[in-house]
Amino acid sequence: MIKSKLSDEVMQRSSLRVNGTDEQGNYVVTQSNSATTEVMEWYHVNPATNEVTCEILADLCLEKEESVASTEPSELTPDQSKALQLAKEYAKQNLGPGYVEDSTFISFDHEEEGKLVFQVYNLGAGGTQTLDWLTVDLDSNKVTGMFKK
Repeated sequence: MIKSKLSDEVMQRSSLRVNGTDEQGNYVVTQSNSATTEVMEWYHVNPATNEVTCEILADLCLEKEESVASTEPSELTPDQSKALQLAKEYAKQNLGPGYVEDSTFISFDHEEEGKLVFQVYNLGAGGTQTLDWLTVDLDSNKVTGMFKK
């Protein structure tokens, strides 16, 4: 069985629409962000074999279901979870109209000099639109945006 690499949370905030068939008779399905209506992926589904191909992310958009759990937020450490909450609060208050509640994603990226770095982004047709990179200092509970000073 295959599953989108997008998390269940992302899948709930998106919509699927059958747009017809392509030259080979495959169903063409779009997955769009429900809040912005921007197309996140185009799928081609072969009705005879159930094979699915992805137009935007190619072979990177689907994976075997058993490996999906590695991308879930439950993988975060307690410090990363605390930093994520601080990053979310900062993003809501400081990132303006690009930040859309329940559609903008904030993902832990890496640790740098003892501080946690998160990417704030929206999904779109070309991949992701980064709104900012946030650095969280848990010692001071301070969040700093790379783009917005």
